[in-house]
Amino acid sequence: GLLVVLDEGIIAIFSNAPERVMMGMCVCRRFHRVLQHVKEIRIDIPKFVWVLDSKFGSQPTSNSRLLAKLFDQDGRTLNVGVKEPCSIALLLVQLAGHLDKIRVARLNGMSTYRKNELPRGYPSEMGLSRRRGNKGAEESRYVDMLERKGVEYREGTSWDTSLLLTFLDHSHELREIYLSRNAAIMSRQDFENFCLLLRRWLVRKSCAEPGPLPHALHRQRSVSNLQVLDLSDNRLGSASMSDFAQAIMDASKVQPLALTQLMLRGNKCGDAGAISLLPALELLPLLEILDLRLNRLRYETGSLILEHLSGCHNLKEVNGIPFSLPPGTPTVTLKHAELAEAAILDMLLATRWNMRVGEVEAVDLQTCHLDANGHETFLALFERTTDITSLSLSSQLPPHISSDCEDPGLSISEILSMPSLKHLRKLSIVSLRLGVAGAEALSKGISRLSLLEELDLSDNQIADGIVFITASLFSAKLYGIKSLTLSDNNLGCYEMSMIRLLLSEITASLTALDLSSNYLLDRDCFETLSSCFLKKSDHCSQPVTIIATALQRLNVSHQRSDSDYNSTSEPLETFPLSHFHPLCCDGNLSSLSLHGWNLDDIALLGLRCARSSGGSVGGDQSGAARGVYEDLDIHCEAGDFDKVGRMLSQEMRVRHLRITGDALPTSKSCLFLPGLAVALLRPQSCPLLTLHLNGIQLGAAGYAMLLKSLEEEERLCVQHSDVDTGRCSSSSSTSPSSSCTAVGYSLKELNLSNTCIDKRCAKVVAEIIQRFSFLEELILTDNKFGCVGAFDILQAAK
Repeated sequence: GLLVVLDEGIIAIFSNAPERVMMGMCVCRRFHRVLQHVKEIRIDIPKFVWVLDSKFGSQPTSNSRLLAKLFDQDGRTLNVGVKEPCSIALLLVQLAGHLDKIRVARLNGMSTYRKNELPRGYPSEMGLSRRRGNKGAEESRYVDMLERKGVEYREGTSWDTSLLLTFLDHSHELREIYLSRNAAIMSRQDFENFCLLLRRWLVRKSCAEPGPLPHALHRQRSVSNLQVLDLSDNRLGSASMSDFAQAIMDASKVQPLALTQLMLRGNKCGDAGAISLLPALELLPLLEILDLRLNRLRYETGSLILEHLSGCHNLKEVNGIPFSLPPGTPTVTLKHAELAEAAILDMLLATRWNMRVGEVEAVDLQTCHLDANGHETFLALFERTTDITSLSLSSQLPPHISSDCEDPGLSISEILSMPSLKHLRKLSIVSLRLGVAGAEALSKGISRLSLLEELDLSDNQIADGIVFITASLFSAKLYGIKSLTLSDNNLGCYEMSMIRLLLSEITASLTALDLSSNYLLDRDCFETLSSCFLKKSDHCSQPVTIIATALQRLNVSHQRSDSDYNSTSEPLETFPLSHFHPLCCDGNLSSLSLHGWNLDDIALLGLRCARSSGGSVGGDQSGAARGVYEDLDIHCEAGDFDKVGRMLSQEMRVRHLRITGDALPTSKSCLFLPGLAVALLRPQSCPLLTLHLNGIQLGAAGYAMLLKSLEEEERLCVQHSDVDTGRCSSSSSTSPSSSCTAVGYSLKELNLSNTCIDKRCAKVVAEIIQRFSFLEELILTDNKFGCVGAFDILQAAK
């Protein structure tokens, strides 16, 4: 669809509209011509967009008139999203007679909108203030205004919920309601009122043309409109869940219900709440998707849920578990799996359901709160598989909650001993908090994986337990590992010395190593690391350093400081890049992530590219290809920017460049921005695809210099471009300016967060962005360019 952002914060997405209508969208007021091509209109209202005068008389604006036209369209699906209650208040005033045109209402997370985005909490022009308790004078005046318009006001325990209930009550033709993450504004009494409204609303007869319904209901005289209901993450509890079930049962006595999707995840209802819901589920014959995950349900409750759904012949998924796997399904993904999900999976595997897990090649399992029954179920899953080559096990428990499993490593060890995993090549075990004991148990399972090539043990708090992992890999002679990820495991200098033995053995095959987010702030750590990859040869008269690794990707970003994990020496603040000098110059290292570090000699990054480009002869591009950095993530001090700019303007080629830093020198002699302009205009053989400059304080002067540098480089490229291929040559001279369409930008992702973009330089930034015709992602957070600046930038990004 097409994304159109209108003034004052209204976003409309026109699905299935041809691209040619986009050009005149913001300048042509004849929207009816555009809407002829549209099947669905999606509108997001992030903030209040109208103003009421002091007498509570509505004042139409361009936005309200436009929305009135959009709301007045027949035969189109109107999908409306509201982010905060004030917009509901003004919708009820301005468009009360049009709310029955809405088919999809997205009211998620209304309790989380930021009050500081609104002047004094609520718009001062409305004369309304935030209220918790009895109705105040301001709200009485608002209610009187609604009554004059014929709108019945539904009173809740707060202003927010009153507006929410009133809006739902007057949106007669809704087919889908998304009302998740509203616990902060919905009390128990509010939810009781919602259930009363839901009971009436479910039996309301449709006045409009009904949407597509299953064939089984076409013969019924009256069918409810509602097909999708999402009440996830509202902390309803068991009592409110019982009220909700009663509302469904009461409504089903009047007419058949057409609910196909019911999402009740994360509501803390417990077993009692889920069991009270079971009779209501039997009255939903068209149900396709049911989600009751993250409610701490027991194994037995999961079995009861599936038994009561036996009459729902259209079921496709329960609690994230698919009811069938078509032939050839390569991957099974189970998220937020608890005891109830284990029971459901157990019954599906043991009964007639079409679960062809024998053909599965990869399993992605996210678990939490599992006991012995749950682990036995997942063991049964792996027993039914035949040949798995990729396995991912993770937990989504919050940091302050520990797993119910006493020894997750022991269970994983049992899984890894399954015959179907003997050909496993990729193993990812993330956030299971194995600790030392779990790592010891896990090491027994890993030793059986003779074909293992990729191992990810991120966020497991292994610490000293890394000794067991490395010893197991070493003793089993698993020297074919190509990728090793040990990030966020509390590794310090001592643990690094233990890893050295393994790294020395797998260095010939290792291509990717991730040690980020640990406690490696000691010089000895990096001397140990470099000694694994660089060997001294004694066969020559003088010792020669030999590169003994195929390493291509190295990540040591975000190291933390803690006296418990460092030696007596002072923590390093500067990464010793000089230790890895041969790798930077002559190795295959194409991805280097050093986020959060200063570099002792940043110029070393350019030597590899210089030697590679100088080594290509007779059109042979192999040397140039080896000299390209696929991914480079570095931090620059004030004195480093000129060095990076000089490297970019000469031989250094980067496909994905991420730079952080502080204030950027913007004097005329600054080389960084001219070098960046050269990099942005590299030919298609090695284009710059990703650029992150977040945190660098460019400001108006910096962006003006960047625009000037781009214009100058464009003139040079146009002058020396090849007529047949349209590519830029490497020589330099001056020529008159030419259109930037004659040169090739390939940038797809641009991050300019916190770069001091204000109203003054927004137009300059827009002119820069306009050049990147292949741009897919643009990030501009933490800048103060205002609505006008946002509109200019958005127009340029189109």
